[in-house]
Order: sequence, then C-alpha cells, then structure tokens
Amino acid sequence: MVSIGGYGAIVDSGVFQKTYPKIKITHITGAGTDLTQRISAERRAGKYLVDVYNGGGNSLFQVLYQGKMLDPIKSTLILPEVTDATKWWEGKQKYADKEGQYIFVYEGNVSAGAGAAYNTQLLDPREYKSYWDLLNPKLKGKILSTDIRKVRGAGIPWQFLYYHSDLV
Repeated sequence: MVSIGGYGAIVDSGVFQKTYPKIKITHITGAGTDLTQRISAERRAGKYLVDVYNGGGNSLFQVLYQGKMLDPIKSTLILPEVTDATKWWEGKQKYADKEGQYIFVYEGNVSAGAGAAYNTQLLDPREYKSYWDLLNPKLKGKILSTDIRKVRGAGIPWQFLYYHSDLV
C-alpha cells in the first residue's frame, strides 16, 4: 500500500492503479499544517503510515524535515527525465535542505518571494522605488492583501518583504 499525503496529487491514481493493480493507493488531502501534525502524531504513536508527502514548503521543512521524519528521496526517483540532471535547470536537481537529499524541489515559480502585484491601470511602477513607497497616502484603500494570520502557507512572501535586508 502507498499512502500519499499532501494538498496536490503527485500521481494520477487512476493511471497508476491500472499500471500497478496490486498496489493500493490511499490519498489524503488537506492543509500542510494539518497533515504534518497528523504525520507527527502517528510517528509518536509508532505508526509509519505515510509513504510519500507532497505539500507546502513551510510545514514540510519546519515539521517533517526538522523533526527528522524524512528519508532521502533520490534513490526513489526512477524516470529518466527525472534522474538525468542535465534535464533540470542549471543542469542539476534542486533540494531545499542543506544536505541536498530530503526535500526535492521539482518546480519553480518566479513570483515566489515577491508577495505583491499591482494593477497597471491604477499604478505607474516608475513612481515606486522602494516597498516603503506603498505607504503613499494616494494608495489608501487601494491595497489588498491576504491575511497571513488566516491563510496557511501565505506567510513566506510577506516575511520576505518584511525581513529582506536589501529593501530601502
């Protein structure tokens, strides 16, 4: 049996089931913070029920990685287009952990870390040279943001804006 936890399916279970009919898949979806807490509780109870986890970086790193609940992933990669490092950006696979073996980064997003967007009909980007310029009174009532206290996983881009040392 293969148990998969995460908010996004990493396999098409219908195709997988047809290809490997003897392997039963249990796919559990949910928020990363909920799933990683569940996995942690199961581990404390001596139960190792999840085989694969595909979820957000915050809970993956802060709970599963730092809790030493992950096994190295490289030996489980089997498709030639995945194992051949020359097929990847900059000719190498990316991992989000310092050892380079536990948290496989299989996608990139140019907006990750930006945390902000603007309407070109309302704002001239040439008028803004710093994130501090967002405090301009003419923008009052025109700024929209996710509530990082309520939306799980939304904190990292805004933390970038707050903590980034190069912002003037």
